[in-house]
Amino acid sequence: VGLASMSSPASAGFDTRDPGWIAYKARFLLPEGRIVDTANGNVSHTEGQGWGMFLAVQFDDRQAFDRIWQWTEDHLARPDVALNAWRYDPHAQPPVADNNNATDGDLFVAWSLQLAADRWDDDRYLQRSDAIRGAIRDHLIDNVGGYEILLPGLEGFRHGGFAIINLSYWVVPALRDFAARYPGEPWQAVIDSGRQLLERAQFGQHQLPADWLRL
Repeated sequence: VGLASMSSPASAGFDTRDPGWIAYKARFLLPEGRIVDTANGNVSHTEGQGWGMFLAVQFDDRQAFDRIWQWTEDHLARPDVALNAWRYDPHAQPPVADNNNATDGDLFVAWSLQLAADRWDDDRYLQRSDAIRGAIRDHLIDNVGGYEILLPGLEGFRHGGFAIINLSYWVVPALRDFAARYPGEPWQAVIDSGRQLLERAQFGQHQLPADWLRL
């Protein structure tokens, strides 16, 4: 599959005038670039920021993309590693009380930046995407029990003899795109392990995986 066909997987026929995109921005995007979780006290998190960035690329809305990205950089970017704190609560002091990251959110941010670099040909996006992708690769992929896993965050998920995982953190379209672009990196192994774990993690009456698993 060529990179051009993967770079903007939902972009055909979409633009900034789309009524759905206009409604999304009116409901969830604040002027400063913060995406609010209206069902959770108007907090923000990297999953929301990354998803907003992804949508902005699809709807060819560079102005909205830059606002969302810049707010994320200003308020959630960690100073010690190219990852983002997972949650911002405007009602708390400080608003970022936990510096830990959420790996699915960082995947969305890194992938959206990669797609933005494709669409708007701006090296700033690519450089930041590379940095976040590299931090995920170097710090959040681990081999446990013969599986290449995604740790949900930098702190708190590695333990003696086991790791805590959440299979919903495997953002498969992003992982597939990274695997195609960077075949020397372990993204395909992560996809394969995620599929194997999903097939094994069948519990209860409906044979479905739990959100959180000890591996």
